This record gives sequence, C-alpha cells and structure tokens, in this order.
Amino acid sequence: MKLVEGRSLAEILAASRRDEERPSFVKIVQTLLRVCETLAFAHDKGVVHRDLKPANVMVGAFGEVYVMDWGLAKTLGAADHVSDGDAPAPSSSESSSGLTQAGSVLGTPTYMPPEQAQGRNAEVDARSDVYAIGAVLYEALAGRAPYQNRARRGARSRRFAT
Repeated sequence: MKLVEGRSLAEILAASRRDEERPSFVKIVQTLLRVCETLAFAHDKGVVHRDLKPANVMVGAFGEVYVMDWGLAKTLGAADHVSDGDAPAPSSSESSSGLTQAGSVLGTPTYMPPEQAQGRNAEVDARSDVYAIGAVLYEALAGRAPYQNRARRGARSRRFAT
C-alpha cells in the first residue's frame, strides 16, 4: 500500500477553527470537488464508502486529495459482512464522538444519512455518500459538524482567507 503523506481535512478544519491558518474557500471547495470525483468513480463501479468524514480525507503538500479508510465500503448488491457484527449500536455519548462505530449501525454518526443511522443498511447506496459530502461541506462552512451540541460550539462563525 502506498504511503500517503499530508494532513486530514479534519486537521485543516480544526486549525482553521483555532485561527492557526485560514484556508481559502476556493481550496476547500476544490478539495471537496476531488472527493466528489473519487466517489463518483467508486459509485460507477458499484462501491459505496459509508464512512466519509473529514478525518478520512487526506490533503497532500501539493494539494493532492485522497479518500481514505475504505474499511466499511460496500459493493452494492452484496451483503454486509462485518467481523464484529454482534457489537451493540453506539450509545448517545459514543455517537457524538466522531469515531467510526461498528455493529448494526456502521459509520460515523455525525456524517450518516438517516437510513444508515437507523441501521437500514439495505437502503444505503451512493446517495448516502452524497449526504456525507453535504455534512462535510456543512462543517467546512459552519465551523462545526452537523448536529453538534450547540453548548459545545463556539459563537464565532467560520472564516476563510480571501
């Protein structure tokens, strides 16, 4: 497997929230466009990622974009095979952690479409990844993940470099 060097989109967005750097809006949109192209290719081959989130998008030193962690990917029409399928569904405290959950609910709750979050895995398809891209775009624009507890978020809005 090729070694991928760079930073995750999660790290870039977190640094921006801390005002350590200010990525341009254009660069963020270009990064997400590359993610869309990658997923379009996968969807054309009948593969759904099912765990798209900023932590699974790597940006290289020269702007190259990689969609990482295809461990929960599913070939459309294939049954779900998860080694720890007997694991319980995530608790509410785990759901907000931003970590991948396993069991009857697969993925990262913050970025999941409703059908995936409800464990209706047979309904998960390319549209589910599109929902996740929208959730990532929301986080990039709003400065917080969708459905994040309002008490935990800062009052500042997201700022981009010009």
